[in-house]
Amino acid sequence: MNYTKGDWEVYESPSAPTVVIRDGLNLPNRIIAICRLERGSEDMGKALANAHLIATAPKMYELLKILAYEIRQSDNPQALWEGLLHTVAAKIDPILAKAEG
Repeated sequence: MNYTKGDWEVYESPSAPTVVIRDGLNLPNRIIAICRLERGSEDMGKALANAHLIATAPKMYELLKILAYEIRQSDNPQALWEGLLHTVAAKIDPILAKAEG
């Protein structure tokens, strides 16, 4: 899958929340916009919540890829589940916190 790599974050502009990547490696002040959420009939709170959820998409995608790989490779589901609980549990809370703003 080809998507814009980087740590997606939410920029809360007065007009509409925008999901962005800060290009810290090449140009520290450069911002790459992924999407801008127009409020339309939604209130700013809902638009902001949508932006936070969208900003977590790359991290959720990577975590799901890890889970899918581990499930496919396992010949012992019980051992797999116990291993995944320890491996993945530490990654889930930060992703959920980011999604929830």
